[in-house]
Amino acid sequence: MDKSLGAELKRKRLDLEWSQYDIAKYFGVLKDSYQNWEWNHYLTHIKNRKK
Repeated sequence: MDKSLGAELKRKRLDLEWSQYDIAKYFGVLKDSYQNWEWNHYLTHIKNRKK
């Protein structure tokens, strides 16, 4: 099982049955930004990690 931050974000999002758009809106970022977090291209800002 992948234990990266991106994989954990995706598992949690799917558990909640939210789309990438929905979760991006929750965090106040663009869908493309959130998608990069799931793909481990970029790390989330520390304020978003606390959420």
